[in-house]
Amino acid sequence: MDNRQDIKNIKEQLEEVKNNNQNSLENLDAINLIIVDNNNGRVKDLVVSAQMAKLRDKLREMSAAITETEEILKDK
Repeated sequence: MDNRQDIKNIKEQLEEVKNNNQNSLENLDAINLIIVDNNNGRVKDLVVSAQMAKLRDKLREMSAAITETEEILKDK
């Protein structure tokens, strides 16, 4: 891609995606705190906890893909 303005816009949008992904990870952390019983440290709902773990894995995959894309765009 040769258009510098397009590359700049892509980088800006990718930064927004990166920030949103980070916010999503933080929200999952908050959910995980809610899922754990404060009295004895046990998980209140194993099914929900497992689903949150899946979501976390997907968000981490997305973080890695964002980093790869940033590397590709770095020299453009």
